Amino acid sequence: MEIGLFYSMQNSEHRKAVSLVKKAVRNLGIQANITEMDSVLPTPRILVDGFELPGFFDRSGKKPAPKPSRLSYDQIEQALESTAW
Repeated sequence: MEIGLFYSMQNSEHRKAVSLVKKAVRNLGIQANITEMDSVLPTPRILVDGFELPGFFDRSGKKPAPKPSRLSYDQIEQALESTAW
């Protein structure tokens, strides 16, 4: 699995989302290559095998995605688990 994390290193909420993704990968025992990029995006962007992590972003591409509610470990774990299998 390839995971791309695009987030602002200056934003503590972004760093928290990245920490939760890494924790979920570790706890689920998923083999993943994780690539991190500093970004100016207003929300963290999490790509799994080239697709945005389900449920957190607007997919239309026509307008900026609204700021998601605070991401939880359970949401990330569920999304990664469903993507991994």
